[in-house]
Amino acid sequence: MAKAIGPGRPGHASDDITLIVSELITNSIVHGAPEVRLTLYVRGGMLFGEVIDHGAEFPHLVAADDIAEHGRGLAMVRCMTQCLGWSRTEDGAKSVWFSYRLRQT
Repeated sequence: MAKAIGPGRPGHASDDITLIVSELITNSIVHGAPEVRLTLYVRGGMLFGEVIDHGAEFPHLVAADDIAEHGRGLAMVRCMTQCLGWSRTEDGAKSVWFSYRLRQT
């Protein structure tokens, strides 16, 4: 991951991005439908990511209670990213996308 985001980035960025991507890929595998595809690119100090699958339902934030074993992932991703959203692609697949600031501007 560190190689993908470039040299000189803070160490926590790699950890954050790994967590964000892991959460979104896991959601696609558990709640979506094959084929799952990840795209990442860097532009202007921002990392942009998109996870595409062919599931019918969009993600939804839930209010997890203190002892719940599930339900915090999207809320965590939302807190860690500058932008998080979802939409349909032209071919009807589900796209979940995010942006993450790699450096201060």
